[in-house]
Amino acid sequence: MKDLKHTYQPKKGFQNGLSDLLSGKVLEKGLFELLPFSLYICLLIVFYINNSYLAEGYVRTISSLERELKDLRSEYITTKSLLMFQSKQTEVQSLVASQGLQQSDSQPFIIHAN
Repeated sequence: MKDLKHTYQPKKGFQNGLSDLLSGKVLEKGLFELLPFSLYICLLIVFYINNSYLAEGYVRTISSLERELKDLRSEYITTKSLLMFQSKQTEVQSLVASQGLQQSDSQPFIIHAN
């Protein structure tokens, strides 16, 4: 029983693994033992870079759409004010005068059908 007690070594915890990483003991292991971990870290780095590029692209798209929305809003306001100006009674009279139409001088009346 004493032999079993002395040969048992508990597994390393998170803090021991972290201290091994920071102290450099991880580099004492063989290359093939570190290969999966290295590939995992490289994959995470590639994913992080790709994610940042996508986020920058979204920000650029949003800013260009905001600029376009501002331009379209100003165009809408300009067109609406021009339409309101042209729909005034005096403007309509001046536009249809070239076609020979003019405003009636008599009052409108109701026709009763009896």
